[in-house]
Amino acid sequence: MWLKENHTTISVSDMEKALAFYRDLVGMKVRMDTGPTPRPNNPFMEKLFDMKGITWRVCQLDIDDSYVLELIQWHTPTPKPSPADSQPKDIGVHWHCLYHTDVDGVYQKLKAAGVRFISEPQEFVPGIKSVFCLDPDGNWIEIHSPRH
Repeated sequence: MWLKENHTTISVSDMEKALAFYRDLVGMKVRMDTGPTPRPNNPFMEKLFDMKGITWRVCQLDIDDSYVLELIQWHTPTPKPSPADSQPKDIGVHWHCLYHTDVDGVYQKLKAAGVRFISEPQEFVPGIKSVFCLDPDGNWIEIHSPRH
């Protein structure tokens, strides 16, 4: 029996930059942080991921205990960056959607902080707006009005 989604994970290149975005700008709360020193190699994790010599830092963030985003900065093995020109149509590229009651206000706040947006907020049905921005690693983030 499936219960519910537990968390979503994003690999990041620089945890401090990612935290500055998700915690400081977006307003998520850190619920767990293993850092700043990378976690030592763990045989369980090597088996789970089928990789040798894993060291990493993990942070879990949430919004009102309703959505958990896990950020991982891999130290070893060395990660490969995603293609800089990735788009939602590409296989494996996805985005994370965060609901906010004031899409325009969040857009203005993040835009003023230098966050890159794909477009301005768009109203696709009356009262429902959505906009996409990119986090420091180029991951697509959707900010969306909650459904009534």
